[in-house]
Amino acid sequence: MNSAVWASLLGVLLGSVATFLGQYLVVRHDSRRAREERALAQREEWRTAIREFMEEAQRAESRAVDRYHHGRPADDADNNQLWFLQKYLQITCPEEVSGAAETYAWRMDRILWEGFDKEKFENVWDDIEPVRRAFLHAATKALERPV
Repeated sequence: MNSAVWASLLGVLLGSVATFLGQYLVVRHDSRRAREERALAQREEWRTAIREFMEEAQRAESRAVDRYHHGRPADDADNNQLWFLQKYLQITCPEEVSGAAETYAWRMDRILWEGFDKEKFENVWDDIEPVRRAFLHAATKALERPV
């Protein structure tokens, strides 16, 4: 074979390798970008679920404080929406967040129906504060995870 044939074969080989390598790099970049986009979408879903839970937890705290001031829960008081949102966190967020939300919901439920723990705390706010802080810490940690 003459040098022109070898040069042509070498050109085809190098072109094929370059095309394959280029396609590999594009696919690799696209799949990394797709993973990052999925992680960002998941984080946004967590953020929305956490915010909804926090809004309802605030209402539950108001019901607990109302019970503290009046000695009994209001006739129409319930924590059903809080429990619904806690279950939503359970299926959408990491276990650290859903576990802290469950503990928070149980505490709010106990305070609403039984009152605050007078043996451990001086008032309703002291009873609520540790579980609220634990939930906020878990939620903040989950939302700060690198993508």
